[in-house]
Amino acid sequence: MVKHDRLLVGKGVKMCAHDPQGIDRAKLLLPVQIGHGDTNCELGTGSRGRLPIMRLSVLLLVLVSFVVTQKTFAQYAVNVNLPECDYIIRSASDWKKVNDPAYAVICVAPGIYTYKDIGVVELRRSGTAEHPRYLRWYDPAQPGDIDTHVVDIPPRKQAVIPQFKLMADYWVIDRIVMRGGRHQNTLAAGASHNVLNRILIEGGTATLLLRFLESSHNVLQHSVLRNTVAIPGRDSYAIYFDRSESERIVDNEIYNYGGGIQQSPLSLNNHVVYGNEMYITDELYTDCRGHRDKQGECMCSEGMAVVLKGVNRPGTTFRIENNLIYGHRRHDELCMGSGTPGVAIDLGSGGSDTRNVIIKGNILLNRVPNNIYTGLHVGDVEITGNVIGYGEYGITNLYGDNMTITDNLYIDNAKDYHTGRKAVFRTTYNNNRKITDSEKAEMCFQVKKFTAPHLSCVSDLQ
Repeated sequence: MVKHDRLLVGKGVKMCAHDPQGIDRAKLLLPVQIGHGDTNCELGTGSRGRLPIMRLSVLLLVLVSFVVTQKTFAQYAVNVNLPECDYIIRSASDWKKVNDPAYAVICVAPGIYTYKDIGVVELRRSGTAEHPRYLRWYDPAQPGDIDTHVVDIPPRKQAVIPQFKLMADYWVIDRIVMRGGRHQNTLAAGASHNVLNRILIEGGTATLLLRFLESSHNVLQHSVLRNTVAIPGRDSYAIYFDRSESERIVDNEIYNYGGGIQQSPLSLNNHVVYGNEMYITDELYTDCRGHRDKQGECMCSEGMAVVLKGVNRPGTTFRIENNLIYGHRRHDELCMGSGTPGVAIDLGSGGSDTRNVIIKGNILLNRVPNNIYTGLHVGDVEITGNVIGYGEYGITNLYGDNMTITDNLYIDNAKDYHTGRKAVFRTTYNNNRKITDSEKAEMCFQVKKFTAPHLSCVSDLQ
């Protein structure tokens, strides 16, 4: 038995991604002939990630880039096979062995390992491509469990640490919980070829949940990041690229953040943000005066699912593809943050020179001033095959240089495309259109892929 990962329905054909062990994501999108509207896959104990369900065949050509193909997903995700334990951590004193060269597969038994007892978990000894090192959850009562996703592990069974600092290469961290950190979890200078697989990072007092600091070629996949700190006048982010290169953020659920993913002006690019679900729930909505209100029109978040600054190194690209981004509102500065009025994808924030970006096959449903905004010094950007809805502006391109904006679908924006004299002569704008009412009525998605998977339609996600 297997559980479906991602699927798209239309014209009687279901594309169903199978995940037999919850960690093998290379076997994706196996076509299965079914009747129209049948959305059932065989269910089992695999990981619960899902791509939105598109019930409407008329959307297939426009949204073909939103389908995760075998080749593309396998290119970005990493197949993880979990070996047997060499050493089992059962108490605070056992953490002294985490870098011991005698052990390569470090298993962590259920428990809450606190700052007072273990401090920051520092991983300093590297593995190799052929023989990586592992830090993985292990339940002595169910030693063969390699399938249960971290968010499905009961709290009393979780392995919880306050935070980690990874200063080595070729580690796999699987199903460990990082909760309540005082500082950010960090992949530090030189850390490369590490895989963060099915982890949970939440809460704490740090303004960053996960920082890629002068690191490269690492992967965060099939994980959940949530609940960054909210401080008036200060920014916070789930993920921060800081002078890093070629990092991949693939198939994660990221929500209730001050900002989602930020690229610093000094980062070296070639990052990939692919197949993620990024959203704000009504727990962060406000009355626009600093008070929480689940019916409010603002949010206690700056709301930038992705914000890029200074991505301009020649020969590199920042790819934002096949993500589902929804639930954002106008920013309430009285609650947290210091900057934008509310943007889902923000390019060139702060006037930075930002180039070489691909925004492709995403679904953005947000009641914000701008779903996609390009700033003063932004160019060489491709925005294609996206579904963009409910913003004051769908796409704002006032200054863009060498912009390609094609084949996008618009849903009930006050204005779909906002441009100006500086952008018009260097922009290709073709084959973009509004969705019809009948198309919108049947456009539904599987959401909350790991934490609470269920079906929602576009009117529920704005």
